[in-house]
Amino acid sequence: MKKYYLYIIILLALVIAPNLVLAHGVGETLTIDKDGYEIDIDLDTKNPISNSAIRFDFDLTDSEEKGLSTDFDYIWVRIQKGQKTIFAGGIGKPEFGPMGFTTVLPEAGSYILSVRFQNVGEKVVEGETTLNISLGSGGESERSGFLGYLFTTQFLFGLITGLILVFLAKAILKKK
Repeated sequence: MKKYYLYIIILLALVIAPNLVLAHGVGETLTIDKDGYEIDIDLDTKNPISNSAIRFDFDLTDSEEKGLSTDFDYIWVRIQKGQKTIFAGGIGKPEFGPMGFTTVLPEAGSYILSVRFQNVGEKVVEGETTLNISLGSGGESERSGFLGYLFTTQFLFGLITGLILVFLAKAILKKK
């Protein structure tokens, strides 16, 4: 009976752990419908605030195919506040995991987020949307609060995983 509890704990750890580092499905999703495509931009928080790390993940689907991903191997992203460019750069598609990046937006207010999807050097589609950032209550402490949360979460996950591995090793050694 104890063996089943261990399997359940390991399964939960494997399911929950990726959600701690990815934006998909966790926070707000910005959607842009353009030229028969649906551009999905997932944020790791529902209420992005200034001076706090924000994770952006990008995906492109065919509007007519209802959710089937469209081939792309590169995106170019720009984030602007008024005439000031906060971030601009290209991102290549990783071997596994979502295509995205993490950044800190320094001020509260409206930002314009532009994205262009490309495949083998050819533009597939591009679009832009407005991103509203709330004022962080503690300025720089908001960012350190996030990093503290991230460190604590990673520490606890590592501790629990280590304990599970120790108990598994003991159980295997007892059987021999």
